[in-house]
Amino acid sequence: MGLATETISTIVLLGHSEGTIVAPRISVERLQVRGLVLLCPTITDFETVLIRQAEQIDHELKHLPGLQGKLLRLYTKISGNPLPRQRDLIARIRASTTPTVRIVLRTFEAAWLRELLQLELALLLAAVGCPMLVVAGAKDVQCDPKTRAGSPRSTRGRSPRDRRPHSHPSPRPRPAALFGYQKLLTQPVDTELLDLIADWVERLQASSRARGSRDEVS
Repeated sequence: MGLATETISTIVLLGHSEGTIVAPRISVERLQVRGLVLLCPTITDFETVLIRQAEQIDHELKHLPGLQGKLLRLYTKISGNPLPRQRDLIARIRASTTPTVRIVLRTFEAAWLRELLQLELALLLAAVGCPMLVVAGAKDVQCDPKTRAGSPRSTRGRSPRDRRPHSHPSPRPRPAALFGYQKLLTQPVDTELLDLIADWVERLQASSRARGSRDEVS
């Protein structure tokens, strides 16, 4: 689908999590994009992200309280440890050639996962030429903020960075945990984060208008 630019002066794409992979790809292919806002991004390879998720699940399962914790630990004893299962899934996905892969009772989108596993995220970000606002969640347990996505070594565009005490699914200050995602997704986004994004986009638009005025004069 094409981008309608006749009545839009500045196009800014916002991506969260996997969207921080999609948005840079669009910006590289379409020069109309003037800026990127990346929330909870990563520049590590996708396999590392998947392994990190499994390690976090294994850690949380050991300390999950109540009946839920007991049932999930029992299920893990039957089905196997999350980390070996994740490594097995990655191996099967890499070896697959079909659109989907069925493992036990679950069907996985193999084509989509193969593409993500093959993608070199650092090179993708290095190809971005427009300004970026990169916001990493300090408590993000999926996309490690220590990777410093959008660092000057990785990007050509100007990329101010902001690390906030947010978790991954809901950009609000939350505990660092994977369990309870569904509840987090029902919560509103942190107003300070929204203000940060709005202020950055406004300054980007002002800069774009100023450049347009200089071009008309010259």
